[in-house]
Amino acid sequence: TRPSPWAMTDLYFAHAAISDLQGRAFVFKDCLERGRPNLAWASDKTLDVVLLDWSAALQGNDIHLRAVNSKDFAIDLTCTGGRGPILQGPGGVNLKGRQPGQASYYYSMTRLRAAGSLSLNGQTWQVKGLSWMDHEFSSNSLAENQSGWDWMGLQLSDGSDLMIYRIRGKAGAADYLSGTRVTPDGKPHYLSAADIRMESSSPWTSSASGGTYPQRWRLQVAGLPALFVTSAIPGQELVTSSSTKVTYFEGVAHVTDPKGQPMGEGYLEMTGYAKSPGGSF
Repeated sequence: TRPSPWAMTDLYFAHAAISDLQGRAFVFKDCLERGRPNLAWASDKTLDVVLLDWSAALQGNDIHLRAVNSKDFAIDLTCTGGRGPILQGPGGVNLKGRQPGQASYYYSMTRLRAAGSLSLNGQTWQVKGLSWMDHEFSSNSLAENQSGWDWMGLQLSDGSDLMIYRIRGKAGAADYLSGTRVTPDGKPHYLSAADIRMESSSPWTSSASGGTYPQRWRLQVAGLPALFVTSAIPGQELVTSSSTKVTYFEGVAHVTDPKGQPMGEGYLEMTGYAKSPGGSF
């Protein structure tokens, strides 16, 4: 029982980032608020989440995303169409280990057609392209023997989509490995550890956190040729001292074949390589 109307029971946080590949710059913003009218709230019936000037909402069949920090950082995109929802695992259950409870509910909407604007450092660009939306939720975190994860969401030029999820053990090796390959006809094919091989290289060390992150991955997936997944620019690290106090790498990645020919684009996320900045809510 929390008798005070101002007692904090729910926290809402958001992270947003823009990768400027031509300018070789990465800019992120994060924010945190308690759940209160006019501060932060969410619907339990549809996609409708608001956090100050940030929001995600379902408008008809479209998804509207908005993140405004200042005139120097703003995202305003409308996403429509696309493929999905794709269940990432049978029944949407995505395993993260071998023990009971080590799983999440997880689905994706891939190849959404996105259009709108991005603003960065006083400049605004009208943009359009393909987007990928993930929704994942669970009631547990990493197990005691796990240190972090490496995740890739890739949209390949042959029309297929690929999600790879590797949980690392504290000794550094893969503790659990899984994924989903979506063929051009939109059908998911679930991958086990035996279907996936990952090798990392080209480490980059952050001056902000001291964490060292691989910038290049050699990926071999059953049914596909060998792929190289490479961070588009170094430094795509988020140190979220204004919200969740976690530090991780997440940003744009290029996909090529062994000869360097383009094979697609995607996003790369890596956690557990750096210490969190500390503190608490």
